[in-house]
Amino acid sequence: MPVLDAYNYSLLSVPAVWLLGISTHWTAIFLSAKSKEIPMFDNVAPRQCLAEIQKLAKTSKDARQYLRTEAAQQNIFENLGLYAAAIVAGNVAGLPVRHMNKIALGYLVSRLVYVVLYIKTDGPKLTPLRSIAFLTSPSSHPCTILSLGTFVRAGTAANKLLGY
Repeated sequence: MPVLDAYNYSLLSVPAVWLLGISTHWTAIFLSAKSKEIPMFDNVAPRQCLAEIQKLAKTSKDARQYLRTEAAQQNIFENLGLYAAAIVAGNVAGLPVRHMNKIALGYLVSRLVYVVLYIKTDGPKLTPLRSIAFLTSPSSHPCTILSLGTFVRAGTAANKLLGY
């Protein structure tokens, strides 16, 4: 794909992943605003609001979807630091633009698919789809394998540049 060689998009993927995370949170807020089953998101006391919604999870489909949406958002932000550091390390080490763009694209696509499935999968019958998306993304875990693999390649490239 010539577009993967034309411009280094990998650093731009870091704010794109952040936007995916925050938009997932905004989706949860929207869900609470349109629901008649759960309280509307309270920005004054967001953790208290979350606790109230957690109490409704056994009886409310909307509460379960809200909680899954917030969990997907939390998962993105928990993994963002390692991913961002790997992208910076790969670029500093001079890894090929094509490789860095593939890592960025693979990470973004796998996170997006995982988030959609996480939010939409409510019953045990369909949860294997989410697990399959998690396990068959461009890595077995988008953050860990892609990020750590990039660190390994960056370390090898840096050592070669330094003559080790």
